[in-house]
Amino acid sequence: MLCCCPAQQSQPLVPAAFIFGDSLVDVGNNNHLAAVARGDTAPNGIDFPLGATGRFSNGRTVVDVVGELIGLPLVPPYLDPSAKGSKILQGVSYASGAAGIEDETGGNYAERITFWKQIQWFGNSIGEISSMLGPSAASSLISRSLVAIIMGSNDYINNYFLPYTRSHNLPTSTFRDTLLSIFSKQLQEIYRLGARKIVVANVGPLGCIPSSLFLYNSTTGGCIEPVEAIVRDFNDALKPMLVELNSQLPGATIVYGNVYNIFRDVIDHPSKFGFDYGNRGCCGAGPFNGQVPCLPGGLVKYCPDRTKYVFWDPYHPTDAANVVLGKRLFDGGLDDASPINVRQLCLL
Repeated sequence: MLCCCPAQQSQPLVPAAFIFGDSLVDVGNNNHLAAVARGDTAPNGIDFPLGATGRFSNGRTVVDVVGELIGLPLVPPYLDPSAKGSKILQGVSYASGAAGIEDETGGNYAERITFWKQIQWFGNSIGEISSMLGPSAASSLISRSLVAIIMGSNDYINNYFLPYTRSHNLPTSTFRDTLLSIFSKQLQEIYRLGARKIVVANVGPLGCIPSSLFLYNSTTGGCIEPVEAIVRDFNDALKPMLVELNSQLPGATIVYGNVYNIFRDVIDHPSKFGFDYGNRGCCGAGPFNGQVPCLPGGLVKYCPDRTKYVFWDPYHPTDAANVVLGKRLFDGGLDDASPINVRQLCLL
């Protein structure tokens, strides 16, 4: 196992972690679906002690890293048949590869768990916890737990940017405002269910991922600025929306996780973080290894030293990059997480 974080603390900073998101944090839910987007075959998981679990990485996701820093064990995917009873008392992951804020997002990848469905499952988990602990203790556990949300990338990659979708011809500002309106309602529903310590990641630098460098025919390997401008526009509107929710939802603290800022720093200055390759996938084929995903059975090559690559495949970070991201979200300054970082959120 690649070990970059301290051993689990004897007493976790929060009792549990509940994870919502897409393939950046899917830990195996899509294994149980008729999904095109799956990470349950090697070489995915090549550096993970449990092998190819469904994580779209050679190792850990960013929430795995943050969970280690908090002192929690790995949380199970909701659809794992064993994720029942006491096994969910320290958290559950509802994340699903290709999922988005809009229900239609990711339809090109067949089955996936929409954000609204993930929220419904969160309610199911709370009901199960209530039956074990009683309503009052369950409410206390949920309010003290960390809720992490990593959503929005697919709403652009697998919705707005696709020429055959309903949203494609909308003005960028219209699509942004539609997304944020839905997202606000979803966050309010998570709050209504009892969450109080919430971290929301913004959308990462989609114009810099190997897939975009291939799709937009990059000749230099530099980030695709028109894509980056759209992402920044969404993020610039997301932050004040979260500030407003913080003022409207009594007892809640919502942290804005600036994934975009952290990853642009890593991509723009890879050597500063120990990487040799900031713009090409370790596993894949085509220009920047961005044309063909990380296929099983030796159909594509993968790099021998994953610690030197920021990207594992055309879309997803390596374990090493997720360690950088996780540590900065956990302990970083206001440029990385605001109004407080994840450690401070846990300690509230």
